[in-house]
Amino acid sequence: MRKYLFLVVSILTVALCFNIEGQNTRRRGLKVKDEHRPVERVTGVEELDTISPRDGDIVLNGYDKPLHTRYETVFVTNNLHSELQSIKLNIQYRDLAGRQLHQTEQWVNCTVPPGQTRMITFNSWDKQQSFYYRHSRLPARSKGTAYDIFVSIPAAVVKNQE
Repeated sequence: MRKYLFLVVSILTVALCFNIEGQNTRRRGLKVKDEHRPVERVTGVEELDTISPRDGDIVLNGYDKPLHTRYETVFVTNNLHSELQSIKLNIQYRDLAGRQLHQTEQWVNCTVPPGQTRMITFNSWDKQQSFYYRHSRLPARSKGTAYDIFVSIPAAVVKNQE
């Protein structure tokens, strides 16, 4: 018992001698942003508008998601008269029997000039990397589950010049 008492007293003495303090996790020098400042509008500068595209305004082609990848890719064709900045994708993932595996709605940034096509890449829903799109390259030795997609574009952000 005396050994433990001596050990505790020794540790406390050393701690007091060296003035050991806990680590300060507070960040210093942070400033609060003034959120209530009036926003100045500059004329002649491009502005962004959110639109609901009609069929054929924005076309998606060449979707791909091979097995063991963390991302999905698709080609976006902009048939609008304004530059495309981002699109909102509503994607349903279904197995080949038609059962829903997953559904997601996400904004994807893309800069596509009018009349042009660009490839966009975004993070995959398949965190375990065990699924592959049915038209992607077939897995060599690994077994995976094939799926199909159904995509709609409920909204898009375009640049407009005033």
